[in-house]
Amino acid sequence: MISERWLSWRIKIIFIFILLNTGILLGNDSISVTYIANCGFLIEVDDQKIIIDGLFRLGHIRYSVPDPGTQKLLTSGQYPFDDIDLILISHVHEDHFDSKMVMDCMMNNPSARLLCPAQVIDSLKKNRNVYNNIRSRIIGCNPDIYTSMYFQIGNTGVHACRLPHPGEKYRETQNLAFLISVNGKTVFHTGDTDPFQLEKYSGIRLSELKIDIAFLNEDFAKAENAHFAREFISATHNIAMHLPDPAAISWLDSIKDKPDLFSNPYIFLNKMEKKVFNASQEKAITEQAVYVDSNTGDDNNPGTKEAPVFSINKAAEIIRNRGNNICCMKINPGIYVLDHHVSVATEKDMTGRRIVIEASILPDDPSWTPEKMPVIISRAVKGEFQASYHWVVSLLIEGSCITIRGIKFHGYLYPNARYFPVARFNKKKTDLLVEQCLFVGETNSSQIQAGVIAHGDEVRIDHCIFYKVRNTVVFFQDSGNGIKTGNGITNSIIFGSNQAVWTSSPDKDFKFENNIVSNCRYVWAKSYFNTSKSYSVDNCIIVNNQYFKGIADTSRLQPGEFEINENNVTKEGEVTLRLFDTDDKPLLLGVDEPLPLDYLHIIPGSA
Repeated sequence: MISERWLSWRIKIIFIFILLNTGILLGNDSISVTYIANCGFLIEVDDQKIIIDGLFRLGHIRYSVPDPGTQKLLTSGQYPFDDIDLILISHVHEDHFDSKMVMDCMMNNPSARLLCPAQVIDSLKKNRNVYNNIRSRIIGCNPDIYTSMYFQIGNTGVHACRLPHPGEKYRETQNLAFLISVNGKTVFHTGDTDPFQLEKYSGIRLSELKIDIAFLNEDFAKAENAHFAREFISATHNIAMHLPDPAAISWLDSIKDKPDLFSNPYIFLNKMEKKVFNASQEKAITEQAVYVDSNTGDDNNPGTKEAPVFSINKAAEIIRNRGNNICCMKINPGIYVLDHHVSVATEKDMTGRRIVIEASILPDDPSWTPEKMPVIISRAVKGEFQASYHWVVSLLIEGSCITIRGIKFHGYLYPNARYFPVARFNKKKTDLLVEQCLFVGETNSSQIQAGVIAHGDEVRIDHCIFYKVRNTVVFFQDSGNGIKTGNGITNSIIFGSNQAVWTSSPDKDFKFENNIVSNCRYVWAKSYFNTSKSYSVDNCIIVNNQYFKGIADTSRLQPGEFEINENNVTKEGEVTLRLFDTDDKPLLLGVDEPLPLDYLHIIPGSA
């Protein structure tokens, strides 16, 4: 929802506007790989072109570097390095990354996104002028060591896994391994991961995901270490990389009489060599979306783009059904009135996949306007949840690995109710991502008790706007182990709320960063039994709020003190949002004008 172009230059916060058109396209069962040098590859899957660790010009004497002609193609955006969708950089070392080459490639591929660790971004910032031109397309990623973070970038899903670089002198190096998924086809790139520390990794279980291609660095590719690749990655095709030229030439010969070491081993010996690999037929089944349209749809339709269903509930039934391969719902512009809550879950095997419920036109689309956001309104009566009679829910999250994206939620019109547009009450479910959504309410007329309420771990809110809702997000009960993990709010605007964030149970790694909070009663509320001391506010603007902290006992919330670390927090100034009809001398015909594209965003110069 939030785009950096709408923010004042005076607001010293970087809002990353991630391209999130998750249209599922018809694909084939092949993955094309072009070898650049060392660990650098161009990967082409369906309509996606991805460069990994290929933008560098130097390197250690042992390893190959891109030829000058290839470097020119890379930096100028010429074939085959034109129309790049995504650039991935595992770490900052010069045999994987060159800041000028990355910047030139980004400038000549204006749609390309960059996903990389913070140390790479720090290097790019040294050329401030160019960095400012591309920073809205840069996605910083720095998960805790031995954990991973998930990103959906266009049609590509990426798990960025933080794993150690070998060698004590590289202990502080932020090294990422990447698991990339496009329409069910998966590629894993180890970066410079140390295989001997894999037993400490607590992120995704790679060996269960039926990976098509693994790019294995020198340590993984050694015959004596092959068991790491088999047990940890278990890919169909294994490509060795980051080997000195003599070792690269002899690698296949060294394992040719040992077929049990690596499945389908291969190594590129010639730079700019291209090879096509077949993905698993089982995994390359075309994933489709079910389309919903409140204006032209019919629940007797099949739910295709040309013949959409009418109701969100019908689309959810299709996603739940194990008799199809659909796990994505695309909602066309319109108003969607729910008579009861919609269950979001499926009976399908979702290994390596997500349920996605999103607008068919997302804010990054050039044709997007605020009027094109699908609007969800509930008229469900109280009593659907007997234990909590006054609770009303629109989207009830009953599964894991679910994304809600690009939807506008309006307040509930009946009085004496607690309305939650998005709710997850199953403590054992994980990985809920709500992004680019708009929550609009008003306590006395169309209230939203909390935009999102959720038990358990991995509830992430990103690039959302909360306008006059009572609570933005209530991070409620823990998953049963006493402390929550993986929760947070990032890159969002919170304006006019009673409580900007409510952390009920203890957390160990909560993230609250790159947010703007203004005109709220409390910035941060927590329950009296929440003893966490690890909360922090990072790179935020927090101005014109009545109280910073509040503590709730069994009956009442009141101002209180608890520990919150603050890093680069602005607390002076005033935030003004782009609202409709605020002119003291309005044009009589102005009400017919379209909403501004920066509706409910920050007016430049106001902070």
